[in-house]
Amino acid sequence: MLLLTLAIFNQFVSGNNIETELKHIEKNILECIENNIAKADSLCNLMFVKSQYGICLGYYYKGEIAYYQAEWAIATDYYNKSIDCLLNFNDTVRLAAAYNNLGLVLLFQSFYNRSLEAINKSLEYEIKRNNLEGIAQSYQNISMIYENQNKYDIAIEYNIKAIEILKNTNNEIDLAGVFNNLAILYLIDENFKESEIYYQKAKDIYSKNGHLLQEAKVLCNIGSLKVKQGKFDEGREMLERALMLFVLNKDFISEIQAYGMLADLYARKSEYTMAIILSETAHKKAKETDALGLQLQSLYSLYIYNKKTENWKESLQNYEKYIVIKDTLKIGDAIYNDYILENELRHKNSEIEYLNKQLTKIKNIFRNVVIIFLIIGIFLVVCTILRKNKNYC
Repeated sequence: MLLLTLAIFNQFVSGNNIETELKHIEKNILECIENNIAKADSLCNLMFVKSQYGICLGYYYKGEIAYYQAEWAIATDYYNKSIDCLLNFNDTVRLAAAYNNLGLVLLFQSFYNRSLEAINKSLEYEIKRNNLEGIAQSYQNISMIYENQNKYDIAIEYNIKAIEILKNTNNEIDLAGVFNNLAILYLIDENFKESEIYYQKAKDIYSKNGHLLQEAKVLCNIGSLKVKQGKFDEGREMLERALMLFVLNKDFISEIQAYGMLADLYARKSEYTMAIILSETAHKKAKETDALGLQLQSLYSLYIYNKKTENWKESLQNYEKYIVIKDTLKIGDAIYNDYILENELRHKNSEIEYLNKQLTKIKNIFRNVVIIFLIIGIFLVVCTILRKNKNYC
């Protein structure tokens, strides 16, 4: 009897030790997943040898690593393996998270029906737990699925459902986020009045709670709305306020985006000189932060704005830099099939050819002007000589 008691006690202690170890490994994975992928992956492998439940967690976090690296197909496989394993433990918290993340990676691959099925499973578990924030998150994700299919009425409906749930919580910040998302949907649907109402609600919450960066991002959205309505002065005021907050809070990426939005505003007013200055500032700051995507955007804008002002040399230079970065970003992208690449190459070559023709045309005009001036100059010299000899032309 004593031996049996000791065996049960040892098993209990061993179980507790493994659970503690898994929590410690999980904490380490979360700490290094953003800056040390290799270490995070090796920690996942360590989970596999701890217990059956450790295998579930190992698969889940391998899915998280793939998610972070935007490897959607790999993440899908790991989340599915994690779910199959977790079902044996009826861990509703982890199952809700795994189904939710599975739904998102399926959405990113445009598998809308499968994505909706996974998010609905997550919603079931959140309802069982009566987790209001989780329920609201599921509604927001369902909204995203319909938004990606351009079914804006249904997307709006699910955002409103999320708002009604969050009103029963003390989570004002999440509520502000949904207000902002709903405003974006109304903007896409060109319901400007409702869009402005919900942007303002989001801004008021962020401002009241001292969330200055989120407030600045909403100000950018309001600025974009004003620009779309043709209210350029109001839009500029909002964007400049947002830019100031980004600078004060050292949010360099958002700062660059704000410069780009201001450049677009001036371009819409056909004030291309100011648009070029702002785009050059955005590009300079994007280079300083190694933000290739933002460099790409600013270079494309500079190519367009210089083209509008018939500054062909600058336009061509910016276009060629744009193509170099774009080609760099495409390397290793299996989704970018040969057909798309071939069409892009054709467009790229034709655009470079067009810009070179414009440059050649300007060079020819300049050359002809120089020749005319040379002829006039020679004529004047000859006339001067003849006058001296009193033999007029």
